[in-house]
Amino acid sequence: MPRHPRIHAPGGLYHLMARGNNGQAVYLTAADYDAFLTALHTTRERYPFSLYAYVLMPNHFYLLLEVQETPTGKR
Repeated sequence: MPRHPRIHAPGGLYHLMARGNNGQAVYLTAADYDAFLTALHTTRERYPFSLYAYVLMPNHFYLLLEVQETPTGKR
């Protein structure tokens, strides 16, 4: 069953996380971590947000961010 869409509130703080399927690793090498951070930076330029904290673990990540005008579900 899919989750309900997030409520968008400009200036709202969001705790986002994602895990690998069945506990599988998301990042296999140091280059994978770098690629993720580069993609995060690119996304931030396109859809501005304030990033307050992040944690990158081998099989998941956490982000604490403050959204502006673009909802977190924007594609």
